[in-house]
Amino acid sequence: MDSLGQENNPEWKTVAFDEKGDMTVPNGSLGFRWGDKGKWNLEQRDGKTGEEIELRLSLLGSHDEVANVGFPLLRRRRV
Repeated sequence: MDSLGQENNPEWKTVAFDEKGDMTVPNGSLGFRWGDKGKWNLEQRDGKTGEEIELRLSLLGSHDEVANVGFPLLRRRRV
């Protein structure tokens, strides 16, 4: 069982955020299709509880803070 309560094929299930900002696994995502019950229809329902959820379409604007980061430039030098 994974940390979201998924037992069957958890590594194949899509994780999303709901409007409250909580992580959820929508019913019918890829990992449910080859599970015990074969739930093929993607629905806005929590895969564990079956409760209706409202999924976020974007995380834009939902942050605690903004941090500057730097990444090394990885390129080959021409000889």
